[in-house]
Amino acid sequence: MSIRINKIFTKVSSHYDLMNHLFSLGIDKNWRSETVMKSIEAISKIDHPIILDLATGTGDLAIMLSKELDKLGKKYKLIAMDFNKEMLDLGKKKAVLAGSNKISFEISDAMKTGYPSNYFDLVISGFALRNLDNLEVFSTELKRIIKNNGKFIFVDMAVPDEKSKAFFFRIYSFLMRIIGFFVDRKAYFWLVSSILKFNKKRLIKILSSSGFKEIKYTELKTGVAYIVSGRK
Repeated sequence: MSIRINKIFTKVSSHYDLMNHLFSLGIDKNWRSETVMKSIEAISKIDHPIILDLATGTGDLAIMLSKELDKLGKKYKLIAMDFNKEMLDLGKKKAVLAGSNKISFEISDAMKTGYPSNYFDLVISGFALRNLDNLEVFSTELKRIIKNNGKFIFVDMAVPDEKSKAFFFRIYSFLMRIIGFFVDRKAYFWLVSSILKFNKKRLIKILSSSGFKEIKYTELKTGVAYIVSGRK
């Protein structure tokens, strides 16, 4: 990822979680929960799955998944990766407080993970796709590191498909910009713009062109968030 994006996340890292909850009216926790449930289903028949939470941010998705897998008594390897040190450091602290000691936090780039080919059974990510510099490069790397028949499950935000919901969201996004103005104007203007500009159809087309199969797109409640999944 670019140095510019890295700097933006460094600026917002200390209040990133709070702003996410405010912007989503607290629904982001439910979105992650749905992603975790789908993830557990995806690896249910694998004895000791190797999982990557790509662009983990402050680790919310990885921590939630780890807790659920521990409840099930599932053996697993879970790596939470991000290119921003400040966000990752917060994630480590949150994992300690949550008692999630099985997560390995690593600094690396989603565009070039450094892992061997055909390594992961499952790759997950929360609210990161729209912040990637090059979706084609990302999709190629994703295809490389996932095992044959391995899966990916991503949750993110974009403008809703339904016109009435899209109209409401554009008004709400204006309010988000106003809130962000008092925290870090440039950073939050960019974060809101990344939601408004993201092209979901293009994402699916790129993933399909990379050779992924069974690509599914599910719009979640309110229409602002969606889950996209697929298999290698």
